Amino acid sequence: MYALMLLPVALICARIIYAHRRAQTHTLCLTRNETLLPPLRSPENIIIAFDLHGVLFRHNYRRMIRFFWQSPDKWHLAWATLNPRVWYDVFRLARTCTVPEAFIMRLAQQHATIKKLLPTIIHIMNAQVPHEPTVELVHKLKSEGYQLHVISNIGETIYRDLENQFPEILHLFDNVVVTSAASGYISKPNPEMYYLYLSTTNGNKPIFIDDKIKNIRSALNCGIASIYYESFEHVQDALKKLINF
Repeated sequence: MYALMLLPVALICARIIYAHRRAQTHTLCLTRNETLLPPLRSPENIIIAFDLHGVLFRHNYRRMIRFFWQSPDKWHLAWATLNPRVWYDVFRLARTCTVPEAFIMRLAQQHATIKKLLPTIIHIMNAQVPHEPTVELVHKLKSEGYQLHVISNIGETIYRDLENQFPEILHLFDNVVVTSAASGYISKPNPEMYYLYLSTTNGNKPIFIDDKIKNIRSALNCGIASIYYESFEHVQDALKKLINF
């Protein structure tokens, strides 16, 4: 009874703490970016790097259901979900795999049915829609000559599926760094992911846009100027101040 009474208070406190953390992250970006970027900024020395999920694309569950229903493998997939051993391994792997691709690949290694259905599962997992304001921003930056990069935890196999769905968007990017089996699925906010990315920038200075506070703070600590994507309007205003585009 008392726990139920305290639940609304706990939720309010959590929201206050999170709002304070967001505000702190915005302030941290504002102060650190000025020291991390050169005084003169132009397409010749500045890169704009985007996260994918939550920034450039949004999950769409209606599209996910449609992909499932239209798949010729839907009944095989439905039957596979009735296997108790599959569910046991799902819960076991969920505790150790923070990268979705690593999770599904390891599950496929343990279950022949999942391995056979892997392309279908990835396609259903990848049911996303572009966030149109961000896509318009990408086009504008591209037209002004800025290099555009991707830094994402999506995984190389899942990225290829997304690229096949939206080539007109993803082919706008000059460099794509995603987590992969070759790197042991190192992912944000691990600093190694950012140092791997920095090794591809040829000394140019990136401005990284991500919707996760922990990713932004880690990027800043690795020397990457960053913008926390709380809203598209905030990102647009922050970019205008940083590069005056």
